[in-house]
Amino acid sequence: MQRERLVTADPRDIAEYVDRDIAEYVDRGMDQLEEKLIKHVDRRFDELADLLRGAFPGGDMVKHRLEHERKLEAEADLKSLRRSLIEKGAFGLIAALLAMNWEAIKMAVREFFK
Repeated sequence: MQRERLVTADPRDIAEYVDRDIAEYVDRGMDQLEEKLIKHVDRRFDELADLLRGAFPGGDMVKHRLEHERKLEAEADLKSLRRSLIEKGAFGLIAALLAMNWEAIKMAVREFFK
């Protein structure tokens, strides 16, 4: 019945039907895309939330921060220990060389002041 009306109808009426059909088609497509987009965003959000939850063992952010602070402090202590060993090691090496060559140093000084 509608087809018959379209055939005999005014071209402006046909354009109105076509416009309405196109609008409905586009609306359906947009609705489908919107649903897909919402599902995609929800899935990605859940993945990100899981990733963030995994960064905090037991979900405790404070313990996570404290663990980082403890590691940084341990690294600073180790760096200080290394520096101290190098300084004291260099002094010890020089002192050992002086002690081993003390007699030679004394003789050289005596010869110098003779």
